[in-house]
Amino acid sequence: MISLLAFYLLLTQTQGQKDDLLNHYDITIPRSSPKDAEAVPSNFFGFGFESGLFTHYDNDFSDNMVNAIGSRMSEPIVLRLGGSSGDHLTLVDNQTEPSLCDHEKWPVCDSNSYFTIGPSYFNTLKRFPKAKVTLQAPMNDSSLENSMTFLRNAWEALGQDRVEAIALGNEPDYYDFEQWTAAEYVNRSIAIEDAVIADFELLDPRIFQIGEIPSEVIQGIFPLFTMQQVLEDPIIPNNRNKYASGHLYQLDLIGQQPGADWYTTDIMQNGLLSHSFTTKILEGYARDAAFLKEQNFSFPLVISEMGCAIGNSPPDFAGGFGAAVSAVDINLKAMTIGIKQITNTQEPTATHSWWVPDNSGPQTTGPAVQGVFPAAAFITDFVGRNDSLGRISQVLGEDLFSAYVMHDLVSNKPSRVALLNLKEWHSNSTGDNQSNPRGNVTVSLNVGDVTQSVVVQRLRSDYGSFALGFDNGGPEQNTSWAGEQWSYRVNEGKGHFENGLEKETLSVQDGKVDVVIPDTEVVMVSLK
Repeated sequence: MISLLAFYLLLTQTQGQKDDLLNHYDITIPRSSPKDAEAVPSNFFGFGFESGLFTHYDNDFSDNMVNAIGSRMSEPIVLRLGGSSGDHLTLVDNQTEPSLCDHEKWPVCDSNSYFTIGPSYFNTLKRFPKAKVTLQAPMNDSSLENSMTFLRNAWEALGQDRVEAIALGNEPDYYDFEQWTAAEYVNRSIAIEDAVIADFELLDPRIFQIGEIPSEVIQGIFPLFTMQQVLEDPIIPNNRNKYASGHLYQLDLIGQQPGADWYTTDIMQNGLLSHSFTTKILEGYARDAAFLKEQNFSFPLVISEMGCAIGNSPPDFAGGFGAAVSAVDINLKAMTIGIKQITNTQEPTATHSWWVPDNSGPQTTGPAVQGVFPAAAFITDFVGRNDSLGRISQVLGEDLFSAYVMHDLVSNKPSRVALLNLKEWHSNSTGDNQSNPRGNVTVSLNVGDVTQSVVVQRLRSDYGSFALGFDNGGPEQNTSWAGEQWSYRVNEGKGHFENGLEKETLSVQDGKVDVVIPDTEVVMVSLK
C-alpha cells in the first residue's frame, strides 16, 4: 500500500524545483494577539514510548533526557505509554524478565510485536518521578480483563496523581478491517471506562483519552471511521473524556527498503521542510479541533503519537537536524490550529527517535542523543512557563519560510517570535562547501514601540539538515539550541554549553530590527 502522502510527494517531485526562497521578508508583529490566537499549555511537548519496548528506557540517560525538557515547564511533562504493541501486552505473573517478544507471532522486536510482560515491567514507570503518564489500555484482543490487569498494575506503580489520562486503544480504526466500526469502538471504550470507574477510586472521572485515530489525510484507504463519527455516537459519555486524540507521521513510507532513494534532499525539502506540506497533513486535525469547539465539547484535541518519518528512513534523515527544523514547524503550526498537546514517539528501533537508549535497533546506534533533540528544547522554551505563557498565532506561511508570534497571556503584548528558514541545506561530505554555499534570509521585524532591543537565539547546526548530532556524527555534526548541546558521551544527556549561553542583542531602529537566518535554521526573537 502507498498512502496519499507518498502520492503527494511524487506530485511535488514532478512539478520541478520549488520557487526560490526570497532573501528578504518584512513582517509586522501585531501589538495584541489576534482573536483566533490559541493559548498554549506549558507541557504542550511530551514524549511517547512504545509499550513493549518501554523497559529499554529504564536508565539514568533517559531520565536525564526527559528532565532536560520537563525542567523547562511549569507543570509536569506528559509521557505516553502506548503504541501498536500496547494493544498486544499480556501480563505473566511468574515471568522474571520485564518484557519478552513473542517471535512466533512477529519475527522482530518492534512496535508490531506481541509481548509478555512480568511484574517488574512496571518498575520503569517509577523511573520518571517528575512526569505524568498517559496509559494506553490494551484493546485489540477484546479482553476486558487483560485491559484491566495492565491498568491496575500501572495505576499502582504510578499513583493516581501521576496518571495524566487513560487512552482507549491504539488506532482502533485499523482493528479487524472487515468488521470493525466506530460504534463497536465506542462500546468497547465504555466497557473499559465503566470498569475503571468501578475499580479505581477516581478523584475525577474525566480521565479518558478517546480516539487515538491516525491522520485523516489518507482517508479513502484508511481509516474506516473518523474522530467525528466516534464523538457523534449518541451513547458516548463525553463527561468522562479529558482529551480526544489522533496520530500523525509526517512521512509514512512503510514498505520502502532501507537505502531506497526515497530519503533524498528533494524529499527532505518537499516533505519535511515544506510548510505547504506540513499545513496539508494537519488539515484533518484542524477540522477535528474546529469540530470540538463548534460542538462545545469540554475537552481539547491532542496528537498523542507524532513521528517524523517511518518506513526504513535513515537516522540522518528522520533523526537529524532537518527533522529538528521540521519538528519546530509542525509543532508550532499544530498549536495555531488548536492542538493542546503532542507526544513525540520513541522506540529503540525507530530512526526518528529523539534519543536512542541502547544498541538494540537494526538501523539505530546508541546510546546516543540524535540531532533532532534540541528542537524539543526550542519548542518548550517558545511556549514558555509560569508568567511567560502566551497565545500563539502565525504571521507568515510561505512554503520555505514560516513565522509565529507568542503574545503574553496577561499583558497581551508580543513576547517572542519564531522565524523558520525551511530552505534545505546540507554540508558536502568533504566539508568544502564552496560549490554549495549556505544561503540566508533577512527578516525586517516591525515591532513598533514594543521594545527598544531584541534578543536573538538560534537552533542551529553548521553541518545542516543531515547532522546526526555529536554522539553519532562527531563535533562537526553538532546540533544545538542557544549554545546548549546534549550528548550521552559527554554527560549522559544532562545538557552542557561549550561556550556558554549564546544570545545576540540587536537594537530596534525606527520600530524595526533586521534578523538574518541561514538556510535550515530557526531563530527565536525575544521582545522583552
